[in-house]
Amino acid sequence: QLTSSQADLALTRTLAEGQIQRSDAVLGTSHSQLAEAEKTAKFEEQRLAANLREKAASVEEARARLTGARAALDKASADLDRAKQLARDGIVATERLDQAVAAYDSAVAQQQSAQETLNRALALLQMAQAEGRRVQLSLDQVQTQQHKVRESEALKGLAIAERQRIKMKEDMVQNLRAKGKEVEAQLSLARWRLAETTLTSPIDGVVSQTIADAG
Repeated sequence: QLTSSQADLALTRTLAEGQIQRSDAVLGTSHSQLAEAEKTAKFEEQRLAANLREKAASVEEARARLTGARAALDKASADLDRAKQLARDGIVATERLDQAVAAYDSAVAQQQSAQETLNRALALLQMAQAEGRRVQLSLDQVQTQQHKVRESEALKGLAIAERQRIKMKEDMVQNLRAKGKEVEAQLSLARWRLAETTLTSPIDGVVSQTIADAG
């Protein structure tokens, strides 16, 4: 029974040692890879956050510029209509009308420029947001690596605990074997002592007289 138990314990120990070695192999590479990935992801996250703030501020600035350009165009358009009417009525000179036309053309150009600036700012913001999704994917991958590392550490901890449990059982088996040998030795000694108390006649016969009694 002890031999069978020892064989079972040896097999279980081998399995536990194998799990520890596999966990060490995984953790040996995972820790360094995870540290590098975490460092890169943190840097990318900070850079992306700053980039998004910058692009969002540019969009707001471009929108404000476009709002101002539209207001200026509305004013220039109204001034042009008034100048045209006054010119038709002969109240203002042609030079005044030309100035209003030039101001209107400039306001149109300013609005177009502001609109183009806003379009570029929105496109850059969208690119930054797309990059943010890519960075988020990298962060998800880092979290997956963290989960794998924690899982490997947990498996290693279980294997170490199993190895310790096996060691305790092996010690118990060794103690039982030692006690068994001790009992066998005591039994052999008792048998020898018993044999020493038995007298054996060298010839066959019947005891007809004793010269001493027990005690």
